[in-house]
Amino acid sequence: MDPSIVDRESIINEEHLRLLSIGNYIAGGFHIAFASLFIFHFVFLLVIASHPHMFPPTAPGRNSPPEALLHIFAGLIGAFILIGWAFGALTIYAGRCIKARSRRTFCLVMAAINILSIPFGTIVGVCGIMVLCRSGVRRLYTV
Repeated sequence: MDPSIVDRESIINEEHLRLLSIGNYIAGGFHIAFASLFIFHFVFLLVIASHPHMFPPTAPGRNSPPEALLHIFAGLIGAFILIGWAFGALTIYAGRCIKARSRRTFCLVMAAINILSIPFGTIVGVCGIMVLCRSGVRRLYTV
């Protein structure tokens, strides 16, 4: 094979890995930001559940929702927030691993999971799988 073709291919692979790393940073930031939008709902439900006397029923004869149900909903929203933060942090970590050329399998798994987060995660995930499965990129990870 011509050395200039190999040099060109390695330059392209390096640039695609650099862009993929940046894409993972951005996607992880979006995941964290989206999960953080629900903090207001979490706090609001906890306040309503903890202080039901602050929010009287709107019509006579109507009761407020049970406090236990509000605590359950707050717990579910809190779990959603924590899962979103963890997923965002793992996506950012995958970007760091791509930049350091380590943990290729982890990066492939995160790319596959990112495909589920439409639209930006899908783009990053598909591009990640395409780039990380190239033979030239595999060689970069074994060095």
